[in-house]
Amino acid sequence: MRTICGATVLTSNRGHSFTHWLIAIVLPLFFLTPSHSHANPISLALLVDGVIKTAGFAGAAMTLTEIFGGLGGQADDHPLYSVGDSSPTLSISASETTFNLLLKQPNDVSEFEDDLPAVLSGIVKINTTTGPADAWRFSLTIEADNDTVFPPLETSLDAQGFVQHIFAPHPEMNEISPAPALNYDLGVSVPCLGFPCTYTTSLRLDSETDENRHPNGPHMDSLGADLQVQCCSTQIGNIDYFNVMLEANHIIPEPSALLALTTGIAFLVSNYRRNYGR
Repeated sequence: MRTICGATVLTSNRGHSFTHWLIAIVLPLFFLTPSHSHANPISLALLVDGVIKTAGFAGAAMTLTEIFGGLGGQADDHPLYSVGDSSPTLSISASETTFNLLLKQPNDVSEFEDDLPAVLSGIVKINTTTGPADAWRFSLTIEADNDTVFPPLETSLDAQGFVQHIFAPHPEMNEISPAPALNYDLGVSVPCLGFPCTYTTSLRLDSETDENRHPNGPHMDSLGADLQVQCCSTQIGNIDYFNVMLEANHIIPEPSALLALTTGIAFLVSNYRRNYGR
């Protein structure tokens, strides 16, 4: 019995015991969440005109010049070119079940940067309870076409490739790796209209999704891919800038920890009411 604000309140050790039981089942679940860190360097490669540059990348936003160093020996006539201190920016984050990539090209893309495709690819390694492991593989090919000579005049930018889950987050459910690649093929085209023809300036968007069942398991891998192209503010149809976003997820309809939590709480509440009538 306790007195609170002048009122007498009956307390029971049964209530405390129930609270202790509830804490005992809930608290350990917070420690079952897998690590989402990919502290290991991401292995990157940039291929242009048969010349390849490789580098390790931590994932936080950096320019391609900072990641690969000087791109000497590679032609500048591709859409991922750098000029002076202005260079495309790349950021990547990943976990056992998620992958996110953002590529931003701030430089304009003209007829001088549309002769060659640029291929950016990599493997993302993460930390797991058993040590470092390869989790995701990706490829991104960017190709531009600025047709300023033969009508119909048109400016286009394409981004295509894949994201592949090469880690099995739930071996206890018989999942195996690698999973099938999730593919995307994005494109934006801007025609020059009228006579003499002119370009309209706006933000053009394209998006695509793909999904596949992770092998031998109950879960799906899904991909959302987006291309943003600002075009065209010049009379010759230059692309002002563009962004590419990739987001992949290993979809878990009912997380095991949440299921255990829900089942445990339901059992304890039922048991408490059965024994104590509340």
